[in-house]
Amino acid sequence: MKVDISKDECLIIKKCNQEIIAHWEARSVKTQETIVELISVLGALMNLKRVWYEGTSEDKRSLVHSIFEYILFDLEEKQITDFRLQPWTDQYLIIRAMMLSEVQEVMLQHGRPEEHQRPFAILLHL
Repeated sequence: MKVDISKDECLIIKKCNQEIIAHWEARSVKTQETIVELISVLGALMNLKRVWYEGTSEDKRSLVHSIFEYILFDLEEKQITDFRLQPWTDQYLIIRAMMLSEVQEVMLQHGRPEEHQRPFAILLHL
């Protein structure tokens, strides 16, 4: 078999291809980690709904502490003036917003998608 490229060219192509493969492998691992995190958050959110509707006042207080790092409430105005979410809650909301944005884009392009076509469809209903 006759080769039309030099050894140096072949090594350059090989290195480039190895870098591309490493990039996609790293991205795949990150995607898998994100999916595992989302499944974990989904479980926590399903528990959250149950505790909020069926739990005691103490259960609800614990629930609020698991979602928020802190909440500032103005007693005179009777409203929340500031808060900070726990990191897992914040990350979930960011990912959920991204997924809703994708669904909205699909709907604008093709009409309403079927339930099985929507990414992480169960997460969108929480």
